[in-house]
Amino acid sequence: MTKPTDLSVPVMDKEEVENINFLKKVKQKNRKTLLLSILAVLILVAAIIKLFAIGFTVSSQDVDIVHQKVNGRLEVHLSLKKNGQDLVFSGNSKFIYDENDNVIGYETRYTPKGVLHNPFDDVGDEIMLGTEMNNDTDYSNTFILVFKDKTMTFIDGVLVE
Repeated sequence: MTKPTDLSVPVMDKEEVENINFLKKVKQKNRKTLLLSILAVLILVAAIIKLFAIGFTVSSQDVDIVHQKVNGRLEVHLSLKKNGQDLVFSGNSKFIYDENDNVIGYETRYTPKGVLHNPFDDVGDEIMLGTEMNNDTDYSNTFILVFKDKTMTFIDGVLVE
């Protein structure tokens, strides 16, 4: 059974429907603007980190290289020729094993990188890298510099390639 009530349902006219549709469009446009703004900020932060912290691998022509053996140690002095950039490096080291899992050497690999000069962190355009040489003939010390255009390999303090 149904019973009639005295309640009236509000009727929306065309103008109210248009206002609601307009507000929906404004809300959607605001979301797009917010998303694009967040994306732009993230891209800007990534670019700043790449330019000032991570850097770009430098070419061997952009660096003056002086290497020498001093007191059983290989020293490699690098000086960046480009103005307005600082010289940093990334590196890793690992042991070299033979087929019987015996340690037969040590490999150190560095990649010199140029970053834009940061006035808050004055790293400089010169660095000295090195490694201790082992006098044991059965133990190999490998020191590798990886540039954009070539790789320099020192084995037991002697430049091989």
